Amino acid sequence: MNYRYLGLFSSFIMLSSCSTTHFLQKNASANLTNQPCLKHAYVGICIYDPAQNKYIYEHDADKYFTPASNTKLYTFFTGLNYIGDSTTGIQYQVQNDTMYIRGTGDPSLLQPEFKQQPAFDFLKNTSLPIVFTNPVYENEIFGPGWSWDDYNEDYQPERAAMPLYGNVARFSVKDNQIQVMPEWFAKNDQLQLDTSLHVRSFYVHREKDQNLFRYNTGSEKSQYIQEVPFIVSKGATTALLLSDTLHKPVLYEPDKSLPENNWSSVQNVPLDSLFKHMMYRSDNFYAEQTDQMASMKLFDTISTYKIIHYMLANKLKDLPDPPKWVDGSGLSRFNLFTPIDMVTILRKLSAEYPQARIDSLLPTGGKGTLYYLYHDMAGYIFAKTGSLSHDVALSGYLTTKKGNHYIFSILINHCVCPLRDARLAMQSFLHAIWEDK
Repeated sequence: MNYRYLGLFSSFIMLSSCSTTHFLQKNASANLTNQPCLKHAYVGICIYDPAQNKYIYEHDADKYFTPASNTKLYTFFTGLNYIGDSTTGIQYQVQNDTMYIRGTGDPSLLQPEFKQQPAFDFLKNTSLPIVFTNPVYENEIFGPGWSWDDYNEDYQPERAAMPLYGNVARFSVKDNQIQVMPEWFAKNDQLQLDTSLHVRSFYVHREKDQNLFRYNTGSEKSQYIQEVPFIVSKGATTALLLSDTLHKPVLYEPDKSLPENNWSSVQNVPLDSLFKHMMYRSDNFYAEQTDQMASMKLFDTISTYKIIHYMLANKLKDLPDPPKWVDGSGLSRFNLFTPIDMVTILRKLSAEYPQARIDSLLPTGGKGTLYYLYHDMAGYIFAKTGSLSHDVALSGYLTTKKGNHYIFSILINHCVCPLRDARLAMQSFLHAIWEDK
C-alpha cells in the first residue's frame, strides 16, 4: 500500500513539473520570444527551481550572450569572497620619518555619498610628511573592448589604484557661474568658457588628452549636476587633488621601492554600503574597482586579468559553460555568458551567503534600476539589470504569490527595437510567473 501511494505521489510530482514547464513554454511564447519587438533578436531564458533542484525551463540557455551589467553578479560574488567586511582605503608605512601611502583600488575615498571617511581622517591627522606611491598596477585605464570615445561619459571613469572623488569632476551652475568639485580644477584654470558649444542647458566637455574642461552655461537654468571623468595620469592628478584636499603637501613618487611586508591598512567604508550603490544603480566604476580590490587582497597586485582567471580556476571552475569574462562592469562586448551561467552564479550566492543579505543588495520592484518596473512585485523580485546598445538582461530571484521560489536569467541580444519594449516584454513574462496562474 505504501509503495502504491509513493508511486502516486511520484506521478503527481512529475505531472506537476510537466504542467509547470508547459505553462512556462506558453508564457514565453506569448509574452517574450514571439513579441514583434524581439522578432530579430536573440533571446536566452533559464529558470531554476531550488525546491526541486532542477531547471524547469530553458530556451537557448546554453547559448552565449553579451550580458552587459549582468557581469556585475560575478564581480559581486568575487568581492564578497575576498575583500572582507570593509574596503581598505589606503595602505601605509613609515620610513625615515616619512609616511608612504598607496591605494588598494578602493573607490569610496572622498566620494560624497560616503560621509564617514576614516582613511582621509587618518591622513589629515598625521603630522608626518606624506609621499604617495603606487602598488604593482597591471591594468589599463579602460577595460578590454570599452568604447574609447565614451571618455567624457560619467559611466566610464578611468580605473586607478587610488581613485579620489570617483575619478569624476562634478559640475553645476549657480548664479550663472560654473561650479566644480573638487575645486582644484577651477583654482588651476582648467575650466574654459566655450560659447561654440550650442546648448540650452549647461554642458561640459573635457579635452580627450588633458584635464581641460570646456563649458557653456546655456540659456536655461538647471539644477543638473554633470559628472565628467578626469585624467588620473597614473596617480599624478591623485597626488595633487589629495594635497589640495588635505591642505598640506603630498609628494608623488610612483615607483618607490618599499618592503612589501611593512604595509599597514586603514579601512574606509562597510563593503555592503558600497555594494548597495553598485548594484542599485549599476555603478560601473565601483564594479571595476571591486575586481581591483580583490586582486590587491590576493596578490598585492592590481590586475583584473589575474583575479578573473583566479576565480574561473577556483571558485567558478564548475560553471556549466566556461564564460569569456574580461571586466568587472560589463561595459565590454567581449564578455560572453550563458543564461545557465547567470543562474549558476545566483545559486552560488544563495548557497554561500544569507538570502536576506543578497536580497537587500539587489534592486526590487520600483527601486534602483528597476525604478520604473515591477512595482506590484516589490519584495517578490530581486534582480540585476543590464543594458548596452541593442542588448538587455535581467537575472535574479523571484517568489510567486503562492510562495514558489525561482532563480531566473533572461539575456536578449541584437534587439533593434527600443530597449524599453524588450524590458516590458520581460516584465510581462515574469509577471505571469509571479501570478502563478
